[in-house]
Amino acid sequence: TKQAVDEAYDLFREMPPGERNHRTFVAMMGAFSAVGRLEDAVGLLDVCKEGGLRPNQFMYSSAISACRRDSVQVKKLVENMEKEGVKQNDVIAEQVRKALGGHYKA
Repeated sequence: TKQAVDEAYDLFREMPPGERNHRTFVAMMGAFSAVGRLEDAVGLLDVCKEGGLRPNQFMYSSAISACRRDSVQVKKLVENMEKEGVKQNDVIAEQVRKALGGHYKA
């Protein structure tokens, strides 16, 4: 429920940044996505960076999954991945292909 996600996010924000890891970010991104808070899900990539953690493939996969119906946002995420040196895996490439209507080659 939206309330449960709000409570989870409250707990997430209370965590010291040094205790947050890729798994906690991916879990929070998935929760946001599940209740339609897509901007919040993608925004966690910036929160991650601000906390000194580099987003990884799993985080980008979660972000792409969250906004899979927004081809412009998916393209921005792919560009950011490339700029940050995060390598695509087969799962991400397939997500991007689906989001862009099959018009994508990794």
